[in-house]
Amino acid sequence: LKDNWQSTFTYCSVFLSFGTCVAFLGPTLLDLGCLTRSSLGDMTWAFFAQSLSLLVGSTFGGLLVERFSGNPTLLVAVVTVGVTLSVIPLCRTLWILTMVLAIMGVAMGCIDTVANVQLIRIYSHDVSEDLTEKALHFCYGLGAFISPMVAEPFILDQDCDTFLNVTYSNDSFIRDLMPSEGVDPTGMNNVTKAESLDEAIHKTEVRYAFWIMASLNIPIAFAIMLLLIHQRNDGKHRGKLLLREGVKEDIMKSKRGYEDIGECMTYLYLPVGDEKKEIPASKLRTVVVTMLTATLLFLFDGIQAAFAGWIYAYAVISKVDLGSRYAAYLTGAFWGSLALGRLVSIPIATKLQPPVMLMCNLVGCLAAILVIQGMPHSPMALYAGAMTFGFFLSSIYPSSIAMAERNVRVTGGITSALVIGAATGEMVLPVLVGRV
Repeated sequence: LKDNWQSTFTYCSVFLSFGTCVAFLGPTLLDLGCLTRSSLGDMTWAFFAQSLSLLVGSTFGGLLVERFSGNPTLLVAVVTVGVTLSVIPLCRTLWILTMVLAIMGVAMGCIDTVANVQLIRIYSHDVSEDLTEKALHFCYGLGAFISPMVAEPFILDQDCDTFLNVTYSNDSFIRDLMPSEGVDPTGMNNVTKAESLDEAIHKTEVRYAFWIMASLNIPIAFAIMLLLIHQRNDGKHRGKLLLREGVKEDIMKSKRGYEDIGECMTYLYLPVGDEKKEIPASKLRTVVVTMLTATLLFLFDGIQAAFAGWIYAYAVISKVDLGSRYAAYLTGAFWGSLALGRLVSIPIATKLQPPVMLMCNLVGCLAAILVIQGMPHSPMALYAGAMTFGFFLSSIYPSSIAMAERNVRVTGGITSALVIGAATGEMVLPVLVGRV
């Protein structure tokens, strides 16, 4: 770890940026709807575009990292994310915004895959590998926690659907959610509302939030460039030493260790001490376990994406009627509790079996949703429910993988099926929730 501190720090910084990109869309959704003159329902396609392109980018990044060096790919992806973040608040139509988010999603997917693979290459068969992976995903959670806080001072705090003459097929349900006209049940929302769509577009300052998040990618891009320069100089120095010692043949042999990235990714999901343990299972059992696990990940990763994406809009336009500041804090609290849950679940998972761990997660998530639904007018219930939901939701993914490993041998193909199931849920469920 000491010898590779620069690489580790750089990849963690990249994942910090990745986390901010994942969490920014929810708090800024209402303002982007105003800027593009789109209804809240139509804005669901923004979630779909980002999630679909992220899946494409993850696959594309895996192909690139097997054929080219990973760091130049990361540099291009980080620069692309910065540019698209700068362009997003300038979009004035939904289809242009969707295209920009799709380009951004591909870059985010490349970051997700390449940063993980680069760490596997560095720390393969090293005791520091588990620690660095945890640090990487903790930085992801930290970035997701920071993003709503950056956006909060610049958000308009208004739903522009009232200016677009939007009608809903489930009017009674919508009217039940909406606060009564002129009523602020919390006293937290004292911002002067715009009187027209043009005024709302003029008043929003959300562009500054995007430009601040885009600027965060500048030092990260420079860090990657410094890492490239360092590795190039270090490679030349080591090459001279190796050639001088007459071990050129060993260099060619060592390259074979990096030829099969899929195998490395498979070992990442194997439980400690079980690398060589073969789990006998019939084909039917393998298919059933894979399908059930993929379905579970489809549901809960989709629920995570939908909850994180829509909780801000719900807090602002529902009877809770939180102001933009407190709604942004709510989104940050959800992501913060999710990052905390991932950290806390590490020692707990060593004491509890995966089925018990998963059952605790499901019970905790159900209790959180019941608190939110049982007290729909209470801001405190919404905060408590969102934080509890994020905390227990955080470890469902690893618990599901661990439970699958108890029944079948999780190969690279099975891992791919599980990842696709989770990614599909992230694409579909936010759209369904937004169209309800």
